[in-house]
Amino acid sequence: MNPIQLFELASRQAEWLSVRQQVVATNIANVNTPKFMAKDITPFSAVLDKTGMVQGMAVTQPGHMAAADYSDRNIAVEEE
Repeated sequence: MNPIQLFELASRQAEWLSVRQQVVATNIANVNTPKFMAKDITPFSAVLDKTGMVQGMAVTQPGHMAAADYSDRNIAVEEE
């Protein structure tokens, strides 16, 4: 990803966050309104998928290690 794409991505995320904040504020302001249905917007990850700006990892050197998949591990956080 070149620097120009990075700034474009940051700009799109800032716009998305601004819209999301407005939607959440509207939901909070109307929490006691009868029959009001809370709204939400499309997750940012879905917006990224549509733009095609972010692509998966690419191997640039044959000696580079592949990304590990830890999704099958059972990890629990213990609190004291």
